[in-house]
Amino acid sequence: DLVCADLAEPFGLTHAEQRIVERLLRGCSSQDIADAMGKSVLTVRTHIKRAYTKLSVATREQLFARLLPFLDT
Repeated sequence: DLVCADLAEPFGLTHAEQRIVERLLRGCSSQDIADAMGKSVLTVRTHIKRAYTKLSVATREQLFARLLPFLDT
């Protein structure tokens, strides 16, 4: 199972943003994440946008590259 180290300290992610980022790294779509977390797709997309800004990435590929050192596999 893919889990990130705590990303709040180095990047300022909220708990919700971190949970969503972890699901993105597992290959989940925005809709999958929304369904699993009981949130709307728009809320999930807002969290993704904010997390991407905090992580200084624009794509999922950049997200993987940025967080590779923080992954506990």
